[in-house]
Amino acid sequence: AGAGKTSKAVWFLVLLPLVVASSRLRRRGAFMMAIAAITVLPQETALAGTAKGINAVQFKPTASGLGLSEKAESIRPLRFNVGLITDYSNDSVELGGEKNKRLESVVDDVVTLHGVFELGLMKNLQAGLHIPYVHKTDVAREVSGDEFTSQNVGVASDATLDFKYRFYTYKNMIFAVQPFATIPIGEEKRLTGDGKANFGLNWLMSGRYSRIEFAYNLGYLHRQDKVLLQDDRSEVVTIRGHVINRAGMAYVFRPYLKAGGSLQMKFSSGAPVDFGRANPAEWNSFVRYEPLRALSTEVGFGTGIGKGYGSPDYRAYFGLAYTPGSSERITRTRVVRKASKPAKAKAATKKPRRKVVVTSSSSARKPPARR
Repeated sequence: AGAGKTSKAVWFLVLLPLVVASSRLRRRGAFMMAIAAITVLPQETALAGTAKGINAVQFKPTASGLGLSEKAESIRPLRFNVGLITDYSNDSVELGGEKNKRLESVVDDVVTLHGVFELGLMKNLQAGLHIPYVHKTDVAREVSGDEFTSQNVGVASDATLDFKYRFYTYKNMIFAVQPFATIPIGEEKRLTGDGKANFGLNWLMSGRYSRIEFAYNLGYLHRQDKVLLQDDRSEVVTIRGHVINRAGMAYVFRPYLKAGGSLQMKFSSGAPVDFGRANPAEWNSFVRYEPLRALSTEVGFGTGIGKGYGSPDYRAYFGLAYTPGSSERITRTRVVRKASKPAKAKAATKKPRRKVVVTSSSSARKPPARR
């Protein structure tokens, strides 16, 4: 198989939800947007170049989702949601070895501030922007022979721009598609960027049953340049694209309090499953509390699954979100009982009952006749 070919099954999974969504669009503008998203997704070729670095920031929180999982619901037109989340991760990347053909690196402690912004554009359509700012990282690596060591980085990582279209609702379940692109503002040498823009598409599903909320995301990220990673086993791992899987669930204790967890797994396209190097995976648990309407706080903790790049030994995060634009927001409710109507006062005096005597004419005695 060619080094740059993507399996047909992967592209089928990516394009099918978008085709289904476009078939349900009635407005011409929305239909053209869906067609444009299909044509924008580039086809990988065997002539793809080789990147000099990779983005180690694989943690992408949401303002109104479930942990790392996006909800399929969309916000109302000209409304917005905004969130600020900071996280600390330990040993996000552990790739080492004496034989360094392209890249060897170690990323230890990382402190990142995430800015999330969502804006409603039209009915069932919204735009989103995620910008991570890496405040501190302990990095020691050698990239293509250039040594670089830094602690206080203070640089932005690759941003992500997306558009979410909610195209179908069935009972208590919502379905949406989300084309996205990464904006290469990070630095390859600092492992905060991929060096080029990448493209992809997510299929989103979310809903609620009784007190349980759930969400599932399936998508694909296409890389324009492949990345070669090598560890101490002298085995080269080629990373081209990723099949993205995210799932989240939460239990609603009160309208303003919920707790749950989420799971993220990314599988490298065209390569065996390897959570030790090429496949980022992690889980986290969280508690969200809403002290005021549309204002929520969230605290979470989790660990990586294996040692794929971007999977930390552990991660802790805290976030604030202001979400006045959410269309299906759970807000604190207060039950007000209506005062019962006063009973009508009974009459103080009762009307006397009349005795009615009924006599039959046949039973009445007739006076004796005179002779």
